Amino acid sequence: MDKITPKPFILKNENQQKIGHGIYYQYGSNTKVFLKSSEYASWQEATLGQVLLLKEVASFEWVKDKDY
Repeated sequence: MDKITPKPFILKNENQQKIGHGIYYQYGSNTKVFLKSSEYASWQEATLGQVLLLKEVASFEWVKDKDY
């Protein structure tokens, strides 16, 4: 069985303000991204379209668990 390693990240807008955060999981050939922002009260699994849209309007910054 493949090891699942979560990679936490924060999302920042063009002014470098934190607008949300998420967790990226990759296991084998599968990838999942979960997001939590002011728009969502709980964690939501992101679709590929949402991730691609976010890449256009926000920057992703990998963080350590304790910085999350």
